[in-house]
Amino acid sequence: MSNQSQGSAQTPLIGDALAIGGLGGFNGFGAGTLHALEDACRTPGAISCTSGAIYWTAIYLARRHAAAGRRTSRLNPDNRTIKDKLKEEVDQQIDIPWKDLRLLYLAWNGLPGVFEPTMRDWRYPLQFLSLLTPATPLRALADREAWLAEWAAKTFPARAAIPTRPDWFYDEVSDIFNAETEVAVVFNAFDLQAGIERLFVNEPGRVALGEDRRPNAPPLLPINAAAVRAALHLFWYGFEPTYDGRVVIDGAYHRQLIVRELYRWTRIVTIKPQNDRWIGEMPQSLFGSMDLETELWFNAPFARELAELDHINEMVKADAEVHGADHKTHRLVIGRDALERSYRFLDIVKIQSEHQAGFLDYFHETLERFEEARVLAAKVFRSPE
Repeated sequence: MSNQSQGSAQTPLIGDALAIGGLGGFNGFGAGTLHALEDACRTPGAISCTSGAIYWTAIYLARRHAAAGRRTSRLNPDNRTIKDKLKEEVDQQIDIPWKDLRLLYLAWNGLPGVFEPTMRDWRYPLQFLSLLTPATPLRALADREAWLAEWAAKTFPARAAIPTRPDWFYDEVSDIFNAETEVAVVFNAFDLQAGIERLFVNEPGRVALGEDRRPNAPPLLPINAAAVRAALHLFWYGFEPTYDGRVVIDGAYHRQLIVRELYRWTRIVTIKPQNDRWIGEMPQSLFGSMDLETELWFNAPFARELAELDHINEMVKADAEVHGADHKTHRLVIGRDALERSYRFLDIVKIQSEHQAGFLDYFHETLERFEEARVLAAKVFRSPE
């Protein structure tokens, strides 16, 4: 599957575009899809990725570059397979069969190479000193609410974890994406104070997406280390400025899958580790309800985007019927001259897990989840475009 020349923004592009959704501890699902794509020897026209899927997209592209003899990445200096890289992560995890104890272990030790708990930082106990002065009782009586707010902020800070990835990691991911000359790459982050999603693209992505933008569309920005850092900034890391002096966080909290920007490609393959539907019995515990809440939160933007693309398909089908044409090859042209836009029928494929994971499974990768995605994706990438 070769990538068609990007051409003008009005020209539909032949090939696959992948939209990979990240989710803490379930990113092996996206990794399994990329492994299947590599096994099928197919090159997508575009990959959109969020949160932890950003890392696995970088690993996939780094292997592409190494195979072409272009560069070796510090992320994967031995050029190990995607599966072997995931196995490295799995092997680093603590092997505790009880999920509740595993979560407690994560809360105390963090995730190796990704984050560590704030409470283990040597500065954490020092912040209590201001609460233990002789004036504390007087302050508490004078303004109880302010004192309680200060106590809560220092005892249970918003910054519950400290990111531990080295600076070179963000530089390397940025370099990999910008070194890619064929595959359009796009990922997102969310500016909390402005309430605006920010999209970051490499050069092929800028060409493919940049000329055809809706008036209210998120701005397209170049990929750099600061963008990667912001796109991987979890709630747990606190809310200090992360990008261009602003509080910008992981974009998956706002939109887990970046789909509608990929409408120019003939087939959009969407990959997310949770299903659109709830699988198994309904929640019986608070943890189950928290898992349901998380899945509904992440699934809602995806449903809205699919509704937009379904609307495009309905318009193409209606116009094709008027012209007596096959809707699968028909092009719907709207507007004239500089405002002209061309649409074609979109084939939208879903790759989703058929297994229900629980709230206590977050931040715990498994090879089983990787293998499930690999098998499902292999069927998709073997099928004709």
